[in-house]
Amino acid sequence: MDEITKLLVELKEKELVQYVQDSLDNHGDPMEIINSCQTGMEIIGEKFRDQVYFLPELLIAADLFKKVMLVVTPKLEGRKSQKIGKIVLGTVKGDLHDIGKNIFKTIAEANGFEVIDLGVDVPAERFLETLKNEGAQILAMSGLLTTIFGSMKSTVENVVEEGLRAKVKVIIGGAPIDENVMKLVGADAFSRNASEGVDLCKKLLAQLKD
Repeated sequence: MDEITKLLVELKEKELVQYVQDSLDNHGDPMEIINSCQTGMEIIGEKFRDQVYFLPELLIAADLFKKVMLVVTPKLEGRKSQKIGKIVLGTVKGDLHDIGKNIFKTIAEANGFEVIDLGVDVPAERFLETLKNEGAQILAMSGLLTTIFGSMKSTVENVVEEGLRAKVKVIIGGAPIDENVMKLVGADAFSRNASEGVDLCKKLLAQLKD
């Protein structure tokens, strides 16, 4: 476990923010910092699942992550000049979790994607409307609850009914997502890791261009 991951898991706000700032001042790689934070959030999620951490710790961790992103994001600006594609992103209807979604957004933007983030608890109709208005090539849906698979499925069905499915690739992400859920929903890809998810988006984009 590296120092950034360790400080995040231990919820040491002052030490973490200072360490991140010092790292960036010494030409540290902002993407490595984000990846360390992602690892830390995954460990915190496991502690929450195992009832080592509870809701207050989870909320503190989410706030800590946001503070780190405020420090790191300006260092990513130079990587965003050339847009390679457009993603419509959101946590689906019935789910309010956004930590994984926010990590994905940061990494996607750093890799040249324009990301339209619709936030949380997003209904199928809003996903569809935004896809049509923005002409995005990728629909990325996130969720942490097993109860939201139906929301994901209905969103994809709306895209099909609107005649956009051949033009739009769909990726879903979140802790409970696996290949079976991907097939149930009708998505093209799935990921439980934000960095991997962005790599998959690049591959999906290439498929559309072939």
